[in-house]
Amino acid sequence: MKTPLLTVITATYNASENIKMLAESLLSQTCQNVQWIVQDGASRDETVKIVESYKDRLNISLVSEKDTGIYDAWNKALRRIEGEWVIFFGADDVFKDKKSVAKLSEFILQSEQEKKITAKTIFISSNIILGDSLLPTNADYRKIMETNSPFPYPGLLHRTNLFESYRYNPQYKIVGDYDFIVRILLADETAEVVFYPRIFCHMQEGGISNDYANAYQICKERVDVIKKYFGREIAVQEFTTLLQFAAARDRREDAAQKNKSEQVQTKVKKHKKLKKG
Repeated sequence: MKTPLLTVITATYNASENIKMLAESLLSQTCQNVQWIVQDGASRDETVKIVESYKDRLNISLVSEKDTGIYDAWNKALRRIEGEWVIFFGADDVFKDKKSVAKLSEFILQSEQEKKITAKTIFISSNIILGDSLLPTNADYRKIMETNSPFPYPGLLHRTNLFESYRYNPQYKIVGDYDFIVRILLADETAEVVFYPRIFCHMQEGGISNDYANAYQICKERVDVIKKYFGREIAVQEFTTLLQFAAARDRREDAAQKNKSEQVQTKVKKHKKLKKG
């Protein structure tokens, strides 16, 4: 039986500092039955040049053109999918080790033979490593999704035929993947998610969804998704929780800034005393 082909989609914009790390991770895989789609947003740095330098060693589909954000870029990339399963990696995400794709392929093949993966299976989800921490997937995903995304997105494999009927909503800048998951799972209550027992993705800390500076936008978009699919009451609860989170973040930043200012003032006073002495 043919090894399932995996498509990795990466949206980039001025990602020259990180993209080589992902390219090398793909190149190191013992199983090379992988397509890499890079949808670049007309970068002004060396991103495109770096990706092009791997074209003779990796199966790459590269397009560089302006987009309105990550979800618009993903939608553009969907037209070029060759694989049976699709994952979305950021420019600084990498596979956990060189056998990650091979182990995934083996798992899919065995699960299909044992009928654990069926035509109803739309996602394969796994835990991921975020920085130095474990970011778990949630088995009780239909309940969790009422307030948050139940899956770490770089650790989620999508069956390709999903994209025949669904696209990402480009009005969202940060939580479009959450909206996508909820929309699909609510549309088909019989849809199945299979959990992969290994970790295959190492996600770097940072990025737009993990940046404290984007807390308000995340809050606004997540509440919009919750209100749209689950009703106002849950949205209000979520909004309150996120506002508390944002307020706590602001207090920490203010305290850190105050501490920094006090340290500077102390140094200035010491310097003045030394000059007088």
